Amino acid sequence: MKKSSLFTLVLSCLLPALYAQDAPGVLNELHGMLAEPAAALAPKARARCVPALGLLPADTDSFFALAQLDKLMSSVSAQKEEFTGVELAGALVDELDSIAVGVSPRCVQDMQRLQPLLQVLRSNLGLVGENWRMQANDAAARAIVAVEREQQFNDGEILVQATQDFHLAPLYMVVSAKPGGESMLRQLSVLPLMLPLSTDNPIEMTVRSGWSGFCVRGDRLDLSMAELTPEQETAIMRNLEKARLYVVTRIVGNKLLLVVCSNLNEVKIPARVSDSVLAAPLMTAFDSRIRHGIWALGYSSPAVVRLREELNLHEYLNAAFFMEKIFSRLAPESETYAQAAAAVRSLVQKTETLLPRQQGAERVMVWGDKPIRIYMSGSAAGQCFAAGDLRFPEYAARQDTAVYFETTPWKGGVEMKPAEILDEVEKVRKGYSLSLSPGEEESLASTLPAFLLRRPASDDLFRGFQLLNATPRGGTAWIVRAGDAAAGAPDGIFMSGEVADAAAMPEIRERLRSGLRSLSPEIPSLPVIGGEGNVVTMACGGSMPEPSADRIPIAGGCVFSINMPALARVMEMPAGGGSESQRDLAAELGGGISLTSGYVDRVEGALCTDNDEIHCLLMITPAMEDKKAE
Repeated sequence: MKKSSLFTLVLSCLLPALYAQDAPGVLNELHGMLAEPAAALAPKARARCVPALGLLPADTDSFFALAQLDKLMSSVSAQKEEFTGVELAGALVDELDSIAVGVSPRCVQDMQRLQPLLQVLRSNLGLVGENWRMQANDAAARAIVAVEREQQFNDGEILVQATQDFHLAPLYMVVSAKPGGESMLRQLSVLPLMLPLSTDNPIEMTVRSGWSGFCVRGDRLDLSMAELTPEQETAIMRNLEKARLYVVTRIVGNKLLLVVCSNLNEVKIPARVSDSVLAAPLMTAFDSRIRHGIWALGYSSPAVVRLREELNLHEYLNAAFFMEKIFSRLAPESETYAQAAAAVRSLVQKTETLLPRQQGAERVMVWGDKPIRIYMSGSAAGQCFAAGDLRFPEYAARQDTAVYFETTPWKGGVEMKPAEILDEVEKVRKGYSLSLSPGEEESLASTLPAFLLRRPASDDLFRGFQLLNATPRGGTAWIVRAGDAAAGAPDGIFMSGEVADAAAMPEIRERLRSGLRSLSPEIPSLPVIGGEGNVVTMACGGSMPEPSADRIPIAGGCVFSINMPALARVMEMPAGGGSESQRDLAAELGGGISLTSGYVDRVEGALCTDNDEIHCLLMITPAMEDKKAE
């Protein structure tokens, strides 16, 4: 198989487990972090590291902060001097030391209530409808226009409901200055006063009780550009008659406080560090890193995590419901349309099952220099990984290894049925294809991936990987090696998977063989499927690497390592090699990887679960200066 096709196959197979990654040292470091005793620091000790957090109230629900701005900027500017704004940012951090943003619990509640409004404002249906309408036949175009009009009316009703009793509790941003940097704070404090100069919105200047900034008046909004009925516009203006949105600043000691809210009387300013979020129990989880220095830290409450996931999922669901309405309107004309509408509903239901019913808090920390470390944690439904062995750890650090990925037995995940999903996707495709004008259908068919066009071959392939990952799951390893072109050694992609039941191996091997053979009949160099006992292997571009003589037992988790320069070499498509679509894919993927490899030498990561939390540690090693110069 061509390297671009195989590389895409590798990425698609890793997607269910990409919450899983590292090399042994990284995984050990991650487990060591979790085992480190959480000795609580005093609020003043935390304030010395992240001063800006000292002006966020104690009941702050969620926050994100940058600390040691000079070190952070030094690392960025050293890696890419031509970044736009680096010089200006460098001048700022000479006088500033930390930045923080935070929201109160009431602010989160307000954002949840305003979520329908945010969804309408972020809606992509206008673009989706326009693109579809330009390619559609006459009947489908009429259906699209009718559904768009219905949606515009529904969006107007949503705006009416969302603007009732408009309220936004304070959202805070704090900038703290180094000693002597107060003049910089005074310069920054006038920025909100300059924003209204470039807008025609109903804004008036505000100076009250030490605050300076501006206020947006709801009773003066211009709604003429919105797709509203006269009744909806009247209702919204009535709802917003007394609504105000303030954007104001004030200087408190060596800190600048910026607030966005609908009522200035609700703003809380801690009088002491002990009254701030730095004294909150949630800060204990950060203390092990704060005492050693930290560049960034963030905390998202379960409510904020849920809100973010619902907003992200809405992008997909909104477009899906739009398609379903159009297919349903066309259904009387053809059974194909009726089946497409039912398939969209089924896919939506499957997608909604992926959204956890209960979220936990999320945390992030960034620290270090070479390499830079990024730690993230979130909720998990119990233990996702069992203890196991690493079989190929020696390949993690080799210079000819572009990608190394290995996991211990995987116990989590959502059971999916690839054949059912592909059937539904095919029904949606047929419905969409039937809606197109002559000529557009052929263009659509030419862009479809092989696994949609060649059924049931793709069913065999996906079923083989599904069985490989079925309960009880074993460990899996993927290795991508960069061959030595001068020595005539090809690039190679290899996979090795274990399952507890050796009796399942013959079916897994046969399904992988038949699926790959049927999907790519024109390619002579298909991957070789082999293995013995409870192990299945796939090798393309050489023989499967041998497992290490001594396996390394570890606590449950996943590890990975990416050698960016080696990966860039693998993604280089030989001149004249591959089909046009394969060359386009290689250029798209390889171009980004080649650019990144000039500034990143290696990315390593690890993931493990502990109780009901999932923990991930990434280590990014910057490229050496002499390599950048090349």
